[in-house]
Amino acid sequence: MADELCVLLPNGVTSTFGGKAHNLGKLCSWGYNVPSGIAISSKVYLNFLRDTGLGDQLERLVSALTYKDLEAVGALSKRVSAAFQRVHWDKESLELQPVLQWSKEKLFAVRSSGTIEDGKKASFAGQGSTLLNVGGPVLVAAVRQVWASAWSIRNILYRQEYKIPHQDFAMGVVIQEMLTPDFSGVIFTRDPRTGGKPICEIIKGLGESLVSGATNPFPLDLDSPLPMIQELRQLGEYIEHDFEGPQDIEFAYAGGQLYVLQTRPITAMESKAHSGEPVTQEPAKHGVLIAKGLGASGGSAEGPVCKVVDTSLEIDCAAVPIKQGDILVTTMTTPAMMPLLSKASAVVTRYGGVTCHAAIICREMHIPAVVGLGNVFDKILQGMRVAVDGWVGEVYSLISTLPGLGTPV
Repeated sequence: MADELCVLLPNGVTSTFGGKAHNLGKLCSWGYNVPSGIAISSKVYLNFLRDTGLGDQLERLVSALTYKDLEAVGALSKRVSAAFQRVHWDKESLELQPVLQWSKEKLFAVRSSGTIEDGKKASFAGQGSTLLNVGGPVLVAAVRQVWASAWSIRNILYRQEYKIPHQDFAMGVVIQEMLTPDFSGVIFTRDPRTGGKPICEIIKGLGESLVSGATNPFPLDLDSPLPMIQELRQLGEYIEHDFEGPQDIEFAYAGGQLYVLQTRPITAMESKAHSGEPVTQEPAKHGVLIAKGLGASGGSAEGPVCKVVDTSLEIDCAAVPIKQGDILVTTMTTPAMMPLLSKASAVVTRYGGVTCHAAIICREMHIPAVVGLGNVFDKILQGMRVAVDGWVGEVYSLISTLPGLGTPV
């Protein structure tokens, strides 16, 4: 029984193990270099909910939930998270036996693998938890924490945004040995903004700050003749061919080896290359260009700025005074900001690249986005009325004077 519910990659990893695990299993079986690991079926999560009674409790709580009431959604999320860690489960040692037997001396990455995650229509990028450098003795507690992330505010609202019934979603988990990369990165085998040639962004060390949008990555020209870059381009071409469609690929280079960390379909991509000109020339006619970054999600919008400098994972979105149609201007976007994205008409960030999770979500939700402004970010003030061009990465001020405009959150 345990062998069917927890398996070593790539043995028997079916869709019941979730999108991320299923894709990793395919990569392994096709000969790609993937960090060794264990996949835990979503059936274990469902058994946990059934045996502990949490499933029935969740069904009652969700049926009474008002999704526009962020305080209520937040309260539900906190209650569930605490219950997942606290509740006793008699069958835990049986169903998670391979996890309990794994090495106690190594460090691991514990990653979400939802059953609808990493699909062709909804990426769930950054919506489930990833825990890094987890020690063997606390792996089971980390698994429960990843299960609980199925009921984080961001995950609840993401499913609501895409009209995915909560009962259709179950959480698998992938546990893999940690790497110590020289550099990590993301390849999009097609530019998601244009449908054109592939793009690649990298950073030194672990890739978490790249995908989370916490840093400005270094773009790689995949047309470069350098052998290492050609290896990356070839990797993208092979994986796109094997998965029969454009892919979003995370990778790491460690100990002289190239590892594939995950792949998923590109969920939102323009079908035609854009000319490079702004979608509308209107902002330039009656505004002043004040900031330029990377166009990460196409489209244009204008409105008052709601500036958020608190980028903690515990940000209280209910306390942020954002109104429908505001321009969300933030140091970086975190998964916890999903409730704010649903109100924003455009997003502007100090840090981040085209391949980060927030950029993916903005493209899926058709929200114009400009990322990686750097220090010119400081020119955009709370309450200022601006126009944003997500195609070319430009922000225009639409007012000539800037009297006391307010204080960012």
